[in-house]
Amino acid sequence: MTSGSIRRRATAMVLAVCAAFAIGALFIFWQGTNPLRAYGVLVAGAFGSVNNIGEGLVKAAPMALCGLSVMIAYKCAVFNIGAQGQLLWGAIAAIWVTLGLENVLPPALVWLLALAAACLAGGLWGLIPGYLKACRGINEIISTILLNYIAAGLLTWLVTGAMRESGGRNPQTDAI
Repeated sequence: MTSGSIRRRATAMVLAVCAAFAIGALFIFWQGTNPLRAYGVLVAGAFGSVNNIGEGLVKAAPMALCGLSVMIAYKCAVFNIGAQGQLLWGAIAAIWVTLGLENVLPPALVWLLALAAACLAGGLWGLIPGYLKACRGINEIISTILLNYIAAGLLTWLVTGAMRESGGRNPQTDAI
């Protein structure tokens, strides 16, 4: 890439972000709220303390990794829109292994087994649209998007039922 090309792309990205903030400000103003105050609260919530920054990074890391996985597949001319479902299946497997083995094995071994289970579960979930594309000719974009909803529904069902925290009222698993 030439420096002019890089400059044009950077300018386009900055303009896109500015346009998004401007359009958002219009909607905020339309709702009867001061956009500057709303954006101030947004910035303070994200960067107002070390804890807020850490929480933001904790929430952003899985999303960034999903984005990278989609990019790698795209570079191979495959559209993997199913990264969310694969992440959810990985989370389900990791929690299941951790809750089942946390009092049986040493923490380091539980952590490694949970990571292996997450990789295996996410990979197997990704195998479904791969099989459907290769053997049945089914569009991988449609199948991965639909499988995302199945994974999300299963996770919701599990955290409100079988994997719900003991004695808790919130739809979540026990803390691990």
